[in-house]
Amino acid sequence: MRLAALLLVGLLETGCGTQPCSGTACPELEGGYVATWERSALSTCPGNGPRPAVLNFSRTGSLGQLSIDDAQLKGSVYDTWDFSLHGSSASGTYALRGRASQPKAGGKYRLTGTLTIQKDSCELVERYTADQT
Repeated sequence: MRLAALLLVGLLETGCGTQPCSGTACPELEGGYVATWERSALSTCPGNGPRPAVLNFSRTGSLGQLSIDDAQLKGSVYDTWDFSLHGSSASGTYALRGRASQPKAGGKYRLTGTLTIQKDSCELVERYTADQT
C-alpha cells in the first residue's frame, strides 16, 4: 500500500512521461545544477539524504545520467521534459525523478522533483529544486 502511494505521489509530482524524447524534442539538460533540498513527509528513515549541492546532469539522446554519492543513476528523459533516473550502491537504491521547466532568460533550466533512497528497511524521500548554472 505504501509503495502504491509513493508511486502515485511520484507520478503527480513529475507527471508521467509518454515516450523517450528524440532529436529536438529533448531538452538540453546537460550541465551543473545548484540544488536546494527539503525533506518529504513520506520519509520513513531518520535524518536527511546525501543532498549534493550540485547535480551534474549529462544526456545523450533520451538517456540521462548523474551521480549521487557512489551511485551512478541512469534513465530516460521524456518528450514531456520529465526524467526518471535509477541506480544503486552499497548505501542503497536511488531513484531521482523530476521535470525540467522551460528555460529562463539566458536559456537556463530549472529541475524540480524527488530523490528516493531505499536502504535497509526504510525509505528516504527528499524534494529538490535545482537551477542550471
